[in-house]
This record gives sequence, C-alpha cells and structure tokens, in this order.
Amino acid sequence: QMCIRDRVSTQSTGAVASLPMPTSSPKTKQNIFLYSPAWASVGVAICLVFALTCNIPLREGLGTGVSFWSKLLPQLMSLTPQLNEPDHDRLRPSGNITPAVVSPLRTIVSASDPNWREVVASTIENEPVVVRGLMRGADAGKFGNASHITFDQLTELYGEFEIAVFTHMTKDKSAIKMPFSEYARRMADGEEVYARAIPDLGFFTKNIDLHWLASLISKQMPLWFTLQTAKGGSTGGYLPLSFYGNDKVNSQAHCDIGTSIFLMLQGRKRWLFWPPSETAYMYPYAQQGNVAFNAGVNVFKPDTASYPEFAKARGFEVVLEPGDVMFFPSMWWHAIQNLDPVTVGSDIPMIDPIGSWRRNSLFTACSLLNPMLVVNAVKAMYQGMSARELYFKGYLVDEEQQGTI
Repeated sequence: QMCIRDRVSTQSTGAVASLPMPTSSPKTKQNIFLYSPAWASVGVAICLVFALTCNIPLREGLGTGVSFWSKLLPQLMSLTPQLNEPDHDRLRPSGNITPAVVSPLRTIVSASDPNWREVVASTIENEPVVVRGLMRGADAGKFGNASHITFDQLTELYGEFEIAVFTHMTKDKSAIKMPFSEYARRMADGEEVYARAIPDLGFFTKNIDLHWLASLISKQMPLWFTLQTAKGGSTGGYLPLSFYGNDKVNSQAHCDIGTSIFLMLQGRKRWLFWPPSETAYMYPYAQQGNVAFNAGVNVFKPDTASYPEFAKARGFEVVLEPGDVMFFPSMWWHAIQNLDPVTVGSDIPMIDPIGSWRRNSLFTACSLLNPMLVVNAVKAMYQGMSARELYFKGYLVDEEQQGTI
C-alpha cells in the first residue's frame, strides 16, 4: 500500500503532494486484521475439522457419489423440484416386484446376558441393537407400569383426547384429527389409518426411566435437548411418542437426526434397516423443513423397473416382540411393518447432531441449516406451543379437509 501511495504522490500536483499522508487508516487496519495469518489459520482449522469429521456416503466411489449429491442437494434446499418424491395418489407398481435384499440384524442380545449393557454401548454408534425381554427381566422396574400396558388401557387413558391420524402410508401431509376413542374403533374395523408419533399425556414419561435408558448409550445431552423441544403446549414436556396400528398399515422408509430407543409393548413389528452408506439407492427426498428424509421407493414392494438402483441396497431386518427394547443410531434408514391386528410401541427420540454428522454430514447440514428451524421455534414460543408440537402440525391436512377423509 505504501508503494501505491508513493507513486500517486509523485504523479500528483505539488499541492496534493504536500498534503500529509497518513501511514495507516482504520480501513487499512481492518483489512490487515481480516486477512492476517491468524484468521487464515482459523479458516484452515475449520476446513480440517470439517474434512476430518464429516462423513459423506459414497457407496460406489468418488465420481458416482459426487454426481449423486450434486443433483440431490439443490433439491433438498428447495432450489430445484424434488425428483424422487413419488406420485402418492398413483402408486401402481409395474409388476417387477423384487424383495429387498436384507439379512438378519447382526446384534441381538438377551436381557439375561450379564454383558448386555456392554454389547449395547459398543454397538449403538455403528448399527442397531435389540435387547430381548428387557422390559420383562431384572430391569423391569425401570419401565414401571409401562412394561405391561395394553391398547385397551391406553384407549381408556386417552379417551376423547384428539390425536392426529395418518390416512396415507407414504404421503406426509395426510393426517386428520379425531378422538382417540374413534381411532380405536376404526383401527379395530381394519381401516388403513395409523396413529403415528402420538404425544405422551404423562404416563410413559412418569413410568419409564428415560435418563437411565439414555445413559446406556451415552446420550444424556441429546435427551436433555430433546426434552426442551417438548416443553410447552399440549406436549407438556413429555417425550415418548407412541405408535398404535393394525396389520394393515406401515411406516415408509425414512431417516433423521434422532437416535432412538424403541419399546415394543404389544403385538409384533418387523423393522427393516439400511445403513447411511446405502443412501444413494434409497431415492431420497426431504420431509418438511428437512427434519427427516424419505425413501422414494416402496421398500416393502420394490418396483425394480421404476427404482433399479434399490436392487443394490443391502439392509437388515428384525422382528420385535412384546418386552423387547431396540436402540438404533440416527441417519439409519428404517421402515416398519405391523404384523398383528393390535400393535403398540413407544419411541424415545433424541436429537443427535454429533452422531448424525459422523454418519451423514450432508443430510445433517441440510437439517440444521434449514432457516425454518429458527422461524418455527420463534413461532412456537409466540403461540404458546412446543417446537415439536408445531412441527407435527405440519402433517395435518388443510382445515377445510378435516373430517372429510
């Protein structure tokens, strides 16, 4: 900068040259500060941390992976249309149905095994793990009266409490409001309606030792943070989300930033899992606000003509029975199929951004950098609702459609 000033002063008139030239200015100092070696080092350090900690699933190599993510990310950020979302009203397989390639879940341990805690702790960061009979064994006291609760008892408990019931198994925005008692009747009649992620009225939170369960997998901080999102409104700070359904309904394959603990209370559920490495084969698209991501392919009846890449996916399956407890990590794709006329399960979801970043950094970034997270948090406080309650309202059909489905 001094060289530039010397040249300007020698080419200027004498009057200009005689003016005092400051050796520095606030702007000069600011520029020097911004581009100093210290700040450059900070930038390099941030890049290194990102490079060393991020995990971008690249199942078939760098070239294919870069091509896949470069096309998907603009869709997730709403810059281009979501190409993988199916036409939910015209789901007609071509006839080329090929069952998903799945193997038995690798880690299943009995609650009577003296080492089950060590098995869970050493497995959860890498893959799902099931503890058979945990709610009925020596630690049954950690679950209180929840270990033997039945659907009939829960129907009496909820009574006329209004819940959101999904009327479509793949369309997110398909939930209608109805009293729990009415849902119980329609479920018994075999209707394809599903009460998913029903908020706890206090029974499960008061009976289940949530902190003990979280400590088994070192997720005390994610548990605390998730409890904060449930404060206020109708959720009242209660965390578990329950699922009540017959054998006519299922949950499509999806993944999210929550590490979960699932309690099987009544009936049986078949769970299908795919690790984050299989993401490119799942035809992913985003749910509202990138809070979760769905698979475009119907994993229960895969149409290989429309979704040929899914044939490459390799997953796992397990059937949960009453009394079982399953721990599974965030960002694992999972789909659930009810096997009995009455099934009851309770989920303890814990927002786990660190674990999610390690498994699928790009999905995690899309979730956490979504500006609607902040907007919805402010809106929830203004309306006296919990952040979670406001989020689930996004699945309700428009008010004029309520009661018409």
